[in-house]
Amino acid sequence: MGKAADTLSVTPELLAYFDSTSLFQVIVVDQAGLRFMNSGAKILAGNPGSELLEVLTAPLRDKTRSGTLDFVMNLHGRELAMKGERGFLKDTPVILYSLTDHTPMRDKTVVLEQTLRQRNLMLEVTERVLKMEDLDEIFHYILGQILEAIDRGAVGTVMVREGKSMKVVAAKGYAKEVYGFRLPMKESFLYKATGGKMDRTAVIPDVEALDPLNIFPIQGKPGRGIQSAMVSPIYHDGLLFGMINIDADHKNAFDATDEMSMEFIRSHTQIAVSNHFLFKEKVFIAHHDHLTRLHNRYYFEKEYEKLQAKALRYQEHFSLVMVDIDDLKQINDVYGHLAGDSVIRRIADALKKSKRISDILARYGGDEFIGIYFNATPASLQEKMQEIIRELEGFECDFASPGGHPSFSYGIAEFPGDGVTLEALMRTADERMYQDKLDK
Repeated sequence: MGKAADTLSVTPELLAYFDSTSLFQVIVVDQAGLRFMNSGAKILAGNPGSELLEVLTAPLRDKTRSGTLDFVMNLHGRELAMKGERGFLKDTPVILYSLTDHTPMRDKTVVLEQTLRQRNLMLEVTERVLKMEDLDEIFHYILGQILEAIDRGAVGTVMVREGKSMKVVAAKGYAKEVYGFRLPMKESFLYKATGGKMDRTAVIPDVEALDPLNIFPIQGKPGRGIQSAMVSPIYHDGLLFGMINIDADHKNAFDATDEMSMEFIRSHTQIAVSNHFLFKEKVFIAHHDHLTRLHNRYYFEKEYEKLQAKALRYQEHFSLVMVDIDDLKQINDVYGHLAGDSVIRRIADALKKSKRISDILARYGGDEFIGIYFNATPASLQEKMQEIIRELEGFECDFASPGGHPSFSYGIAEFPGDGVTLEALMRTADERMYQDKLDK
């Protein structure tokens, strides 16, 4: 081919060469239509229809157009780049188009863009999950992100394992009645598709063939259930925790690319779930006493600041109780700290069992507990403490106070009558607790 488009000579010998080689894919057109098409071009473009010929011959009818002519066209699922050069075939103006298949490049670009989009979505998931406290809310958010990342997915659910069943905790595209639905694990798509292994993402091209009793109707499409599905397990600490179901309303909706995407998403979902539990554990450790599992001093003092502001604003009343274990130092010295720890836990359990959900109880120091009790008079609270002490009398052990059982002394202060600051209330309660010890 010549370098100048308007002087290209398309000879029979040149066409014969193109017809004999697979190196080039060539189409030649004149104003009337197709003049030549070699076998390579036929493989890429098929038999050119009237629409394609209309596009290819248009420059010959447009006298104002000149020079090199480039097109990018989608034909039969392929992306074809067509580079055209003007010339003459036996004195007839023609355009010779060379074809290049850009489909692999396009597909790679699509996969790359999809992967980048999925990575960005999963980064968002990782960041957002750390700000969410409710696990069901987390799964609802993750499911929405997955459906955005996997274009072929129309609806979906997240199920969490409860014993030998799977329970729906998040759903998109299904009626709200699906929430809480329980399915025996052995009847799940994942169990059936993996032969009970449940160790990988499974693509189910025809749900009806796997499960004729498909019971999940799609919202807005009465009488029509899911036709194909992609199911992926969620593992935490080496155990099956749940599964993600991405569903479609037509058969063969998902391919190997979707399966790879789902495996990528699954790994990030498992990381997000693990991070959630790790974060919750760290928060618990920061706010709780390791030995008794009660709130610790730090948490109690922070909560008091909030309670104080609220109580002053709404003129509320509450009681503060200080509790001190009797003879704990003696128990530690004589029987050892393991014995002392046992007494601490026993008293903590008794105090915890007697409080209401709204009350706040914390271990304040080595042998001290502190609590805030709402809607209780000093008399009723005193009776409650005495009941706990009587209950502890039934817990005999060799390493308790001289009475042979764990015991404690206590003091009660009232907000706002005995003070409004934590220091003032603790001072009053501590004085009354000390008097209680002296009276024994």
